[in-house]
Amino acid sequence: MNLFYKYIKLLFFIFLFNSCRTSSLILQDQIEPKVRITLVDHRIQFVIPPTWNTYFSSKRYFHFIAISSDSIYGPRIEYRGLNNTSKTKQERDLYSLGWYQASEINFPKWKYIEKSYEEIPYKNYIIYSYKFIGEFYDGNIKIKKLGFLRFLDKRIHTIYYTDKESDFDANLPLFLKIDQNIEYEVLIDRY
Repeated sequence: MNLFYKYIKLLFFIFLFNSCRTSSLILQDQIEPKVRITLVDHRIQFVIPPTWNTYFSSKRYFHFIAISSDSIYGPRIEYRGLNNTSKTKQERDLYSLGWYQASEINFPKWKYIEKSYEEIPYKNYIIYSYKFIGEFYDGNIKIKKLGFLRFLDKRIHTIYYTDKESDFDANLPLFLKIDQNIEYEVLIDRY
């Protein structure tokens, strides 16, 4: 019986300890909530905030879109995957030229702020990565876009991060964190 009372006391203290924590301790938790999205056909995995809405389509231009529920303008990520038939840097440069021109055609009052290219070691591969930051207008609202065109083995990965110009810099660390946590060449068997 004495053991029973000790057990009850222990449970009471555990309950008391859990119910007395302040919300600030919970908010300071270093483990961030996240959602892993794996696109099996494209062999890519994203980690996004759990509050974002996600959309998938194999038939539309973007195969995957994730957007904050706060605004139609973003923050958002858009992804399209294609087969890579390029063999040389010259072929990749030519493809990227069309990619850059597509933004100029598709977005009103498009302006490039930055363009760059880098080769990124990734596992046993090299990612040939083209990047831009640009801006355009949707009516009177200025939008900023960060784009990546990445050639990796047999896949081309096109990834865009978009937000209102006024919010873009505040969300840039989130975009870069999402981008840094992308897993390429994810192999998951279909069932």
